[in-house]
Formats: sequence, C-alpha cells, structure tokens
Amino acid sequence: MSNAPQRLLLLCKHSGERNLALDQACYLLRKYLKRPWGLLALSGGLLSNINVLENLWLIPSWQNNQSSTEILTNLQSILSQLNINEQNAAKLLAARPANLSNTETRVALLLRALLLSPEILLIDHDWFLGLKQVDRDLYQRALPLLAHCDWWVFSDDIEAPSNDAAWSTQDALIFLAEQIPSSS
Repeated sequence: MSNAPQRLLLLCKHSGERNLALDQACYLLRKYLKRPWGLLALSGGLLSNINVLENLWLIPSWQNNQSSTEILTNLQSILSQLNINEQNAAKLLAARPANLSNTETRVALLLRALLLSPEILLIDHDWFLGLKQVDRDLYQRALPLLAHCDWWVFSDDIEAPSNDAAWSTQDALIFLAEQIPSSS
C-alpha cells in the first residue's frame, strides 16, 4: 500500500453503470485484492427487516469473524469519536432502516464501514455529496476516521467531490478491469 491514501474519482456514464461498477468493485476486492473495504452507498445498504444495530453486527461478524463483544466495543469507540451521544446512538441503533432520515442512514452506513477497519472505501457519489453538502458537521467529525483509507468515489459527474484532496480521475470500468491480477 502506498503512503498517501488515493482519492479516485471513478467516472461512470450513468447511474446504472455506477451501480454495476460498485458491485464489481465489491467482488474484485473480496475475490482478488483481499483488502479490507467498506461500502458507503445510500441504495441497498441496510436490510429493512432488522434494526440498525443488527445491520451493523451482520457484516463484521460474518465477513471478519468478529465476536459480538469486539463489534460492540469498536462501535462504542466509533460513536464516541464521532461525538454521537448515548441517547442519539440508542435511538439510531434501535431504529429500522425505513424509519431513518437521510442523515441517519449516512451515519449508519458510515458506522458499518468503519466497523470493518477498511483500507478502501467504495463511495457512491450521491452518498458523498449528501455528506459534504447537507451533513458537513458529520463529514468533519468523520474525516479523521476516514483519512487513512483510499477513497474510490463512483460518479456520473466529472466534478471532484471535494477540493480538500488531490483527485485522480479515471473511467470506472477500465480502472476495475486493470485491478484484476493477470494470473486470474
């Protein structure tokens, strides 16, 4: 891994291609690159028939074989670092995803990603723009927790999502194809 985290703007022709590229990136990271990653995308992120805490527990326990104690300890630490008080955390964790505001959904997805101790964040442009434009305070609190990660922002907009980093712009599907090891 390079010293400075990458900030990649991965361009897609339209939202359908963006969703496909996000799915392909998940597969690529799991099958070939085997680097820990987190997904930050508003659509399809949380199961609606269980509460947020159960959603947060699923992936770390299944993907990383973390115990419930480890997950809860990490979750408490992340909530503290994000300055989310106990009352707000309890309300968020007990809620069903369908009852969350967009901000609460962004927080839940951020918590889930951070519980995986990611090296790479796969970020949907819409999720990121909402964070930057609507939830600026959350973005500022989350930035120290995300700064070490490579950010792969999938977008159908050629504008860099922020001006606080140097962004490299590439075609999403070509970039992903280039990541597949040649022996595969």
